[in-house]
Amino acid sequence: MLGVEQAVLTYRDEWIAERGFHRLKGASVSIAPMFVQRDDQVTGLINLLSLALRLLTIIEFVVRRQLTAI
Repeated sequence: MLGVEQAVLTYRDEWIAERGFHRLKGASVSIAPMFVQRDDQVTGLINLLSLALRLLTIIEFVVRRQLTAI
């Protein structure tokens, strides 16, 4: 059984999949309705933003691991 402090630290280190999708819907990226004309533009935008989100997630992972190693 975990103590309170260990439980909080474990919870903070948890990987949250929804955080990435929240970023796509957030104000900074705002994948909300945009001024796109065709369906292929929407598909391309979503693909581009998904790729950027994957890259950001990898960068965060590496930085967290490096900070833990310090």
